[in-house]
Amino acid sequence: GMKRNLIQGNCTQLCNYYTYIQQDKLACNAACASVGNDSFVQRSLYAPPSPIFYCQQRNPIGLCRIQDCTASSAASCVNVTSFQSMDPVIQGQAFPVNMLFKVFSPVGTGQIIWRLRSEENSTQIITADMIMFQFDVNDDRVYSLQVQKQANMALGKWTAEVKICEGDCDWIKLQGPHTRLLANAITSFHVVAPSPSSPTSHGSMA
Repeated sequence: GMKRNLIQGNCTQLCNYYTYIQQDKLACNAACASVGNDSFVQRSLYAPPSPIFYCQQRNPIGLCRIQDCTASSAASCVNVTSFQSMDPVIQGQAFPVNMLFKVFSPVGTGQIIWRLRSEENSTQIITADMIMFQFDVNDDRVYSLQVQKQANMALGKWTAEVKICEGDCDWIKLQGPHTRLLANAITSFHVVAPSPSSPTSHGSMA
């Protein structure tokens, strides 16, 4: 989420914080413009600003459709069937994190978030990627996603976590409207030093 000391500035500055994909930045700017910069900033002071929420208020059936999964069990909405990282990972080289998941019910606008956390230093957290989605299918379709990251992190054991959320993941703990944790998964990997015979320059992965 956005730190409080960053919540100063105009719509463009606020929305530039959201760097997932261009469409999300446009949605944030549209939401911010619709309520006015001062109001957008004021509403964001005590919670991470959610461009999804504001876009939903402005356009609930279009760009940011509201369609809550009503199943009592989140696993009946979305289910992660596989979540794996390359292990070990050579420091400085690129490495993939792969996920397979099934969608059983249509879901409105939400987020998929990857976070990397050091198991040896809990303060080291990297938010890898954020992707905005809408799921229209209800035919048990399997989705495959891969995140490519550069292992520019400390040596040691790391945890990768993925969350698939209805609405904004950071609003779930605040019980924000149209938010729900649909699925999450965790895997671990080790970052190791490159060997003298294995320079990092040849480490890009397809």
